[in-house]
Amino acid sequence: MMERNKQKYIFVLQIKKLILQRGVGNIIPENSLVTVKYSGYLEGQDSPFDSTYHRNSVSYFRLSDGELILGLDLSIQSMRKHEVSLFLINPDLAYGEIGCWPTIPGNSEVMFIVQLIDYNDNSEIDDFNLLDPGNRKVFLKIEKSIKQLLITGANNYQRGQVKFAINDYKRAIDRLENSHLDNDEEEKRYNCLLSRAYQNLAVCYNKENKLRKACIACNNVTNKTAKTYFHFGRALIKMGEFQEAIAKLNLGLKIDPHNKEMTKELDLADKLQRWNLIIQQNIQSSCSNMAKLSSDAKNKEYRKIASELCDNFINNNNIMRGPFPNEIDPMLRDIIRKIALLKGIKVTSIEKDGEINFYLEKSNYQ
Repeated sequence: MMERNKQKYIFVLQIKKLILQRGVGNIIPENSLVTVKYSGYLEGQDSPFDSTYHRNSVSYFRLSDGELILGLDLSIQSMRKHEVSLFLINPDLAYGEIGCWPTIPGNSEVMFIVQLIDYNDNSEIDDFNLLDPGNRKVFLKIEKSIKQLLITGANNYQRGQVKFAINDYKRAIDRLENSHLDNDEEEKRYNCLLSRAYQNLAVCYNKENKLRKACIACNNVTNKTAKTYFHFGRALIKMGEFQEAIAKLNLGLKIDPHNKEMTKELDLADKLQRWNLIIQQNIQSSCSNMAKLSSDAKNKEYRKIASELCDNFINNNNIMRGPFPNEIDPMLRDIIRKIALLKGIKVTSIEKDGEINFYLEKSNYQ
């Protein structure tokens, strides 16, 4: 430990710091997940080679995890929340002899202006691994680590690291469901945390188009909110289950009657349901009208119907899976299967309420 601290001290001597705006609180822990704005400059240049300000965004990094050049990582480790500082970083702690072609020449000293907007301390998560196996199942002992996992998951989601967020929420759920409770108050807090984890997991699964998993996660939310029903309905819409989606979204509107996003999603579900009903009626009507045609004539007309059905499905960005009529000529169903296969669409059948229901599925449906 002394050797590592000594090495860190030597590194810091290769960084010069000027505080432009003082921060608040303590210096942040070295393994924090940080939210920052920054601009990076080369000596003698007025325009930055990289800047979140120019992108009108913020960036999220986990310190001590190799995501940043070492000099910038160590620089941020010296900061306090809301601090703004200027750092001059020696080439050895920046881009070295090679540089970063074509923007940064080799052996370049770099300057960063950094604003530390916020940070999350991961020490509570690390503390979980320090607990003995027995205490890892005690809710009171793991509660802080669960809350931190939820925060980390939310930050990963905002950064676009959805798979990492899913892993964070699944770890939180696994730890919670393996814990035991001592009283009613702990059970109340337990249900609150578990509901948050499952609800946020559903959001992530929807983002990844893992729609069945999103529905399972929503079902597992104990304390269901308007947000739960919104994402439940959204998943069901994409699955082509419009009637069920409408039912879930209406439950959400009962909780939050003025939710404009919920109303918009409900209108979409209703529109898609009516659109699908019209298509099914038209297909069934066409089958009836062609009943007396020859096989060759039917084949020609059925191919047109199947191609139009598949093209409409492909071009509909609101759904990943869509139903088509059950009670149609088996010849048409077979042609739909063949046309769909040529267009990269899967055809599946699911037994529901004693009936076989047929669906078109896009290749990335999960």
